Amino acid sequence: ATVDTMVEHYRAVSEHVPVMIVTNLYGSWPRARAFEVFKRVMDEAPNVMAVKDDVCGDFARTLGLLCHDRVALLSGGQKQNHLNQHPYGCDGYLSTFICFKPEVANSYWNAVVRNDIPAAVGIIRDYDMPYFDYVLGVTGGFDAAFHATLELFGIAERWRRRPYYSLNDDEMEQLADFHRGLGIL
Repeated sequence: ATVDTMVEHYRAVSEHVPVMIVTNLYGSWPRARAFEVFKRVMDEAPNVMAVKDDVCGDFARTLGLLCHDRVALLSGGQKQNHLNQHPYGCDGYLSTFICFKPEVANSYWNAVVRNDIPAAVGIIRDYDMPYFDYVLGVTGGFDAAFHATLELFGIAERWRRRPYYSLNDDEMEQLADFHRGLGIL
């Protein structure tokens, strides 16, 4: 893809429906080229309403400075990504915890709204970072661990069709022990 083809794509789609751009495509692009897409889209595609960032770090901060006056900005997945981007115009985040332990997500968001950064950092330290450190290391990675977490909390079963991996009973018990250690199960 090129800058021109991506801008044309967003412009064409946005003529029919509101669009949210997801940045994962741009993680491997040279920064100047990626930001040229966003600069042009902000001017040329008025029905682009939001950007969800999955690249994070300096990319997300620059993106926020570039786009926050025009569109809603969301960070993906982890509270630490949101807090890193928040001063640069990030409006919200997609929460993993909202799916199985909404009290954690709500406590974090309430801390952000109160501008109680130490409380927000504490939630990241005590829940978000340990959870992601753990689930990214299990067999099958985040996807398998997340589906298993949903089973532990009585929301859905862990089983996935192959080629996806589903945690076995021993792995489930280890995951349950982990959640008990966090004090959330």
